[in-house]
Amino acid sequence: MGLAFGLYFLCTGFLGEPVYVEVEVAGKPYARYEMKRYRQPEEIPIRTQYGTNTLRISDKEVRVVQADCPDKLDVKQGAIGKSGETIVCLSNKLVIKISGERDLDALSE
Repeated sequence: MGLAFGLYFLCTGFLGEPVYVEVEVAGKPYARYEMKRYRQPEEIPIRTQYGTNTLRISDKEVRVVQADCPDKLDVKQGAIGKSGETIVCLSNKLVIKISGERDLDALSE
């Protein structure tokens, strides 16, 4: 039993789950990017019928760097990088969220 727990903790605690940037448009899945694949920041345009937003994804964070929405609140929000954090662009019906990261504090509770 102890060995099984130790292996589980090793695999999930130290190595961690993959962390993803999930993009939804108008409430439907649009794209999913695994953050560790972006060792160098990369800009990715999200073009839909509602508008265009450009994401900058790195292995640690994602941000909207350009948008054609009128208020640009998604650009002003800055970067997110922890599981559960989101960026929303209401005008372009865009939601960007981080998922998959395990929080060591949650494991210890």
